[in-house]
Amino acid sequence: VTTYPCQYSATDGPEVSSTVQNHMASTRGSLALFGATGNTGKAVLALALEQGYAVRALVRSPEKVGLEHNKLTLLQGGYDAVDMIKETVKGCEFVICVAGGPMGGGKYPQDLMLNFIKNLILAIKDSAMAKCFLYQAGFLAATPKEQAKSGLPWGTWLARSTVVKFLEPNLQDHEAVMRLLEDEKQASGLTWVVSLPPTLSANKGEATRALEPADARSFALNMGGITFDELAALTLKAVQKEALYGTHMFASKA
Repeated sequence: VTTYPCQYSATDGPEVSSTVQNHMASTRGSLALFGATGNTGKAVLALALEQGYAVRALVRSPEKVGLEHNKLTLLQGGYDAVDMIKETVKGCEFVICVAGGPMGGGKYPQDLMLNFIKNLILAIKDSAMAKCFLYQAGFLAATPKEQAKSGLPWGTWLARSTVVKFLEPNLQDHEAVMRLLEDEKQASGLTWVVSLPPTLSANKGEATRALEPADARSFALNMGGITFDELAALTLKAVQKEALYGTHMFASKA
C-alpha cells in the first residue's frame, strides 16, 4: 500500500513505504489511530499531532477528518479491511482504538467490534512493534472481573436495565472485546489498556481539568461528564504509562 501524508490510497505497493519509515523516526513516537472521525478520535488526533506524534489513521471517509498535518497519514478502509488495518499499524509504537458501533436505532451488527479487534490484534502481532494497545469501551461496560464475579455496581446495573437499555448490544460487544483481550494477555502477552471513560460532553474550549487514571468508577465525575479534550489527554497519557498496561482504566480528577 502506498500512502501519503493527509492522503489515502488502496493500491498495492512496497511492503514498507517511506511514509511508514518517516513515522518510525518521529521524535515523540508513532501512533495508529482507529476512530479518528468521531468526537473522541478527533480530539485524540489533534492532541497527538500537537504533542509531536506521527499518526496513521484508518478512516472510511478521509474528508471527514478535517485536518492536515505533515505527520498525519490517512488510509481508507472499514472495520473489515484487513490489509488496510495491517498497513495502518505497520511501524507504530502505540495503537489506539476509540471507534465504536452505532448507538441506538436499528439493529446492532453482531460482534462488530469483536470481529474488528480480532483483525486488529493479528495486525499488531504481525507488526511486532507496538508497545501498547489502548481500547476504549464505555463507563457502563462490565470488566471481565465484574462479568465473572462481583457484578456491576448497583447504580450502573440500574442504568443499564432502564434508561440506557438501548445500549445493551454495544456494551455486550465491548465486554466480549475485553474478554478477548484478557485471553490474549494470557496466551500471547499482548500489552493493552482498556479505557472506560465517564459520560462525554461537547468540548467547551480546551481541556481545563487534568484527569488521572483510576481503578474504580467515579460516579460524581460521570454525572458531570468530561470533555473530549480531557479524555484525549488521559488517553495519550495512558499509553505511555507502563503501570497501566494490562488494566481497566477509569478516570478521576487529579
